[in-house]
Amino acid sequence: MKLEISCKACQEKIRIKSNAISRPELAGIMGDRFSYRCDSCAIQKKYHVNEVVAAESNLVKVVGIVFGLSVIVVTTLFFWNKGYITNLGFILGGGIIFGSTVSSSSSTSHAFNKYRITSYDED
Repeated sequence: MKLEISCKACQEKIRIKSNAISRPELAGIMGDRFSYRCDSCAIQKKYHVNEVVAAESNLVKVVGIVFGLSVIVVTTLFFWNKGYITNLGFILGGGIIFGSTVSSSSSTSHAFNKYRITSYDED
């Protein structure tokens, strides 16, 4: 899961360097209000923790796809050498690929984006 804010000056996405998995945890680390400098325009602005948005990371998907394809190949070759033709490799590998693309990171980012800190007051 990646945490991002949108720059108030240039509207570019700014990556927040934090491993927090919830908004209260992020508020505990950075405070309800924090200053952040944009990498693109170098302007520092104040942000509220509710302005942070969680986006899915593609790393879990890529690793899952590579691992699933490896399982397909290894399982198919193993059973082929034993004289069997089986769909077991495709079932196992496809399950791993499916599980990684529908991974828990999507539900984690959805939960992060849904929850708001109640002390938020608009400036």
